[in-house]
Amino acid sequence: DVLSDADLRADGRLRPDRVAALFARQRMQPTALVARTLWALLVHRLWRHRFFGPSRCPQDAGEASAVSPLAPGP
Repeated sequence: DVLSDADLRADGRLRPDRVAALFARQRMQPTALVARTLWALLVHRLWRHRFFGPSRCPQDAGEASAVSPLAPGP
């Protein structure tokens, strides 16, 4: 599962707690915005797995906001 806690931690690009919060939010109160966000994360992760492999994803030194699922967090 490309959005699993273990896979996200191994890659280090997305914060598993933020992704889990998005799934929980969508379960409790579904919205198109959260659905599209989850869809975009899924497509991104599948693309990375396809072109870089599940364990060979290069790391970026990206910035993250307080609400972003991107790592590293504040």
